[in-house]
Amino acid sequence: MQAVVPLAIQIVIDDVGWWNGTNGSAYGEPFRTGSPRPHVLADYEAIIELGRRLGMRPQAAMILCEWDRDHALRRLPTSTWQGVNWDNSRWQGPWLDEASDYLAQHREHLELVLHGVGHEYWEGPRFTRAEWHDHRGRMRPVKEVEAHLEAFAALLARNRLGPFPESFVPCSFLHGFGSPLAGLLAARGVKYISTPFRTMARV
Repeated sequence: MQAVVPLAIQIVIDDVGWWNGTNGSAYGEPFRTGSPRPHVLADYEAIIELGRRLGMRPQAAMILCEWDRDHALRRLPTSTWQGVNWDNSRWQGPWLDEASDYLAQHREHLELVLHGVGHEYWEGPRFTRAEWHDHRGRMRPVKEVEAHLEAFAALLARNRLGPFPESFVPCSFLHGFGSPLAGLLAARGVKYISTPFRTMARV
């Protein structure tokens, strides 16, 4: 099979960064990719190869909680389904270094994009969609948003994944244009916000 993709199209791949592929939304965990297997280095290799063949940098909208090597997200209970009891031991392994080294070697073929820490927003055992805005376009509390941005930056640095992204794809594509989030993102160097028209809210 041969596919032709016009170069004017920017490819954005949603929810990259999970190691667990299971969609856990039915039992209080995040909406994940729905993959029947864990994600592996070969998944990143496929994106890099796509970028190489197209002569472009596909955007990978990153979720980083399963890159937490130190259980640091225990200090940010709204970011994960386990809250203060966050334990990422299952997803700590040599694949983290393998993937971060590989991504560092191929940055010309992939652009990492800010998506989120844990994708949803937890208040106790239940989450609401989504991490940055709710379904009405209302931004989460400023203090929480700043803490989530700081956690994302720390996970990037801890895993040697490069500088803070210039582009942002909101979780669940929920974004409120006119909310303070754009200013908070701009302060970190984010220049672009990308989301479908149907999920945009004007606040």
